[in-house]
Amino acid sequence: ASPLSTTTTTFTAPCDGYILIHADRSAAGNRIFIDLTKDGITITREGVGYTADSFDMFMLVEKGTNIRAYTNTTSATWSITRQYFYKMKGATL
Repeated sequence: ASPLSTTTTTFTAPCDGYILIHADRSAAGNRIFIDLTKDGITITREGVGYTADSFDMFMLVEKGTNIRAYTNTTSATWSITRQYFYKMKGATL
């Protein structure tokens, strides 16, 4: 997937677990943002660099957390090449 500044697609964690996201950037100067929203509170993680770059995020998420990836540009400069959800041991779907 190549998120843009207009991307509104989200993934909702089906149970407690971990998310892993890896993205690569083909052009300098654009940022990628990952929003984690739960109960109306949003935490944003940001990836930025000044050359072609990559971004990795591995984070604990609670069941019902909405995850959204987007950029600060309408050009497809970032490409999410890996996105995984790992269920926490003992968590039920």
